This record gives sequence, structure tokens and C-alpha cells, in this order.
Amino acid sequence: MLFILSFFIGENVFLKELKIEESKKANFLDIVYERPLMMKFYLITDSSLMFNDSSYVLMFNYYKNYVNIKYLPYEEFYSRVITPTSTSVIYENKRVEYLIGQTILGIGLYSWSLPVFIFPENYEDAEIAIATGLTFPLIYFLGNFFITGHLNIPSSQAYASFLGGVSGAVHGYFLFIDTRFIFPFSISENFIDGYLCRKNGISMGVYQNKFNHNIYGYYHYIITKTLFTDKFDLTKKDYSISSILSLIEGYLNLFLFKDEKNITLGDALFELRATALGSEFIPALLWTYDNFNNYDLSARLYAGSSILGHIAGYYIGRRLTMKNDISFVTSALTYLIPALAHLFTAGVGQLLGKDYFRVYPTIFITTDIGLTYLVYRSFKDFGVETSRNASKKLRLGFNLTPEFNNNKIYLKPSLNILFNF
Repeated sequence: MLFILSFFIGENVFLKELKIEESKKANFLDIVYERPLMMKFYLITDSSLMFNDSSYVLMFNYYKNYVNIKYLPYEEFYSRVITPTSTSVIYENKRVEYLIGQTILGIGLYSWSLPVFIFPENYEDAEIAIATGLTFPLIYFLGNFFITGHLNIPSSQAYASFLGGVSGAVHGYFLFIDTRFIFPFSISENFIDGYLCRKNGISMGVYQNKFNHNIYGYYHYIITKTLFTDKFDLTKKDYSISSILSLIEGYLNLFLFKDEKNITLGDALFELRATALGSEFIPALLWTYDNFNNYDLSARLYAGSSILGHIAGYYIGRRLTMKNDISFVTSALTYLIPALAHLFTAGVGQLLGKDYFRVYPTIFITTDIGLTYLVYRSFKDFGVETSRNASKKLRLGFNLTPEFNNNKIYLKPSLNILFNF
């Protein structure tokens, strides 16, 4: 409440004065103050006031410094609004998070990949190349800082720009097996992915699905080649083709599901986790069998069983997330489970001796799957707010009460908060 009070005081909305000319009272009145470029708060309000003679109604919409006033006959107003309502929507501004992600990329990735991209390998003046790399992160930070100064950055844009920079670096390197292409591909996917999320209103969950399919693209190519060649080895050409497939799968998925609103970031991360478990399950059992039979199973058998498990894991993960929303923290917890399973399996192995390690893959994968399902059952729908359930729990009402004095309207705000359980 103190925060809300500070916001009202800081924005000077306790007393907004609007002058209305007498000659315009019979018509719609559109009084527009300067529209703010930086929209940290976006308030939509429908309010009404009936005059003493009960023949006219003053309707107005208000957000920050923008006011739209309509002067309507009461009959027309009543035909439009049967039950007057007051709602508000507060949009997030993740500019700080965006800057953090871009700064990490600038320091950790662009500081060395930019000089590699600009200067040839045998460039004589190494000091210039080094100075370029050392100074660019600050220049990049300041550029993003001032460019986004008047923008409202949604969380999906901040998230997509950062992950786009990471995936772009991977694509650039493996497409050519050359570090010179890391910077241009990274910076390109960084801005393209952020722009697509901003323009199309793509959620973080949908973008994470795109990133998942970037990973699946590499996996699908490797498995397909292994099925045909019965070998796991990859050439430079294989890395290039798999990178192209990764790009295609990722952006195709983003295009097909860009309007999906009911998938959370936690859902997408959990689906990736379930798919990985499915891909590993049968190969882990085969590996255990191989440990007792002189490793006579073919690579083709491993690949075929992995792709079957991959399909099953993807389907199960999707079904579970459709049934229950998964929060980000719950999904993050499932990514710690493999470490727990490895440590547990290795610890038991120290007690039981060398022969135990032949069954290590089976013990590990069953422990991993069991713990993952335990976490899912315990924390499904924990801390999740989506379009499916958020509106049931909290409603914000924002009212502006008009006061008249000498043909002036004074708008005084009040905030109503309603919790539904």
C-alpha cells in the first residue's frame, strides 16, 4: 500500500485538472494530454457520473496522462453499459532484467567474440583488438540503457533476447565450426527473438518451447544419422546440417504456437525435462545389459530406442503440463534431481563394490524418474499465475472520482483490491 501511495504522489495524480469549454459540452470531449513514452503503469478505467438532471452521463477513460471524456445522453450510456465496472491492468516493465541479460552477454560473450569477428587471425596490432573487446561491453550496456529508456520491456522480450544470444552463438559456431561467426549470429538472434516476442506478444513459455526445439533439432539429426549409419561419430558437415535443422525447428515452433497463452515458462522447462528422461530411459537399460554382455549392442539399437523414448517423454510431459500448470521454481527443482540421482547411485556403489557399477545406468535413471515425478506431484500448480487461474484470485479496481468547480473537473483516484479464494 505504501508503494501504491508513493506511485500516486510521484505521478501527481491526486489532483488532475481538466478544463472543459462550454461550447463542447454537447459533444464527445476528447481531452488528450501528452502521452507518456515510458509506460511503467498502464491503467484502464471506465467510470461514470450522472448529472443532477439525470439526462446526461459523463464517461471517461484514463491512463496516466491520457484522458478520454465522452458526454452522452443517459439512454445511450445505459444501452452501452448495463453493469458499470471498473478494472485495471498493470503491465510489467522488465527493463532492468533485460539490461542484466544483455550485460551478461556483453561481458561473457561479445567481449571476445566481437574482436574475433572484426579482426583477422593474424592482425598485427593486437592492442587494438584487445581494447575493442574490453571497451565494447560498456558501450553495449550504455547503448541498450538509452535505447530502452522510453520503452516498456515485457518479460518475454528480456528472456528471449538473452536466450537468443546464447542459441545464436551455438548456431554460429556449429554452422561453420568457426568462432568468427559466433558474434554475428548471436547478436542477430538476440534482437530478432526479442523483437518477435515484443511484436507478437509471445509469452516466455512459448519462447522456451522454441528454445527446446532448437535443442531437439540437433538431437533429431544425430539420432537420424545414427539410425542410417549405425555410428555416433559426427563430421563438420553434420554439425552444419544439424544447426540448420535446429534453426528451422525452433522458428517453426515459434510461428505455430505464437498465440498460445496457457503455457508457462515452468511448463516448457518441465516438458524439456520429461522429454530428456524419455530419451534416456531405454538406452540406460540397454547400457546396463551391455555391461554384462561385452557391449555387443549396436548404435542403431540405442538410437532407435532413444527416439521412441523421446516421443513418449514429449507426449507425457505435454499431457502433465496440460493437466496442471508447472511453476518456474518447480521446474528448476527438477533440473537439480539428476545431480542428486548421480550422487546417490555413486554413493551406493562405493558400498557394494565394482560389480554394482554395471547396473549404475538403471539405478540412476529409475531414481531420476522417480524423484522427478515426486516433485511434480508435490508441487504441481504451486505458485503459478496464468490466464487459466489468475483472474480467480485477484482483481484490482481503480476509480477516478470527478469533482466539479467553475467548469473544471478534478479527478481523484481510489484503488480497490478484491481477493477471491
